[in-house]
Amino acid sequence: LAVDSQERFYLASKNASTGRFDLLQIGTDGAVQTIADLGVTRVNGVGVNSRDEVFVGAPNNLIKVDPVTGAVSTFTTVGLPNPRNIAIDGKDNVYVQNESDVISMIKPDRSSVLLYSKGDGVVDPSFEGDGYPNIAADCADNFYIAPYRWDVIKQNGEEHILAQVVPRTGQVSALFDGLKISSHLSDIDYLSFDRFGSRILMWADYVNEIWQVPVTCGAISVEAHLVAQPGQDLSGFSRPPSAIIPLVDGRTEYVFS
Repeated sequence: LAVDSQERFYLASKNASTGRFDLLQIGTDGAVQTIADLGVTRVNGVGVNSRDEVFVGAPNNLIKVDPVTGAVSTFTTVGLPNPRNIAIDGKDNVYVQNESDVISMIKPDRSSVLLYSKGDGVVDPSFEGDGYPNIAADCADNFYIAPYRWDVIKQNGEEHILAQVVPRTGQVSALFDGLKISSHLSDIDYLSFDRFGSRILMWADYVNEIWQVPVTCGAISVEAHLVAQPGQDLSGFSRPPSAIIPLVDGRTEYVFS
């Protein structure tokens, strides 16, 4: 699911001859080529930033690869004690989901911030551990999360609540409860951001289904509805409504998407 601006996919594949992982690129025509020998025997997570640079998570090593030259370098060794996956947002922050409920953020200047580490399910989120990643970063500077337990968003048990985290402010908001949408959204074990479709993709493990929810940069897509009383006319909008609906009781509904 690591894809660049030209819709080329990247994945890590173990080389049977060397025992190390190679970075492979799959073009839009299906052609596969080896970009680089990553020099490591374990890889967890591949992502692409806004400059089409490829990042790979390995124990104590965030590897950076130039897909044009194949040059491989260590971006940082901090924040990846035992990675399970990485996600990169629109500001090129790299989020690392580690074992033992540890989530860190690695900034473009290579500094690392520990976001969550307690794993108590009360103050910090805890994860079941049967499906990674449980986080996905979008085109803004935040990420989405589906924990197993987190009292902050009233989640406890199989993952059914999707929340948004804004690291720069510490804000956490539950976005929706899957159980209120469908009984199928009762075990969300995998999240991914589709940068071309502007949507979050969610794997519902119990039923083997992929669900989607539209997002904008920084938020789930929403609509605002303003209802004017009979005879009341609203005008002078800085942003025009996407729809104006006359209601049967004489009121007028203005819809902003």
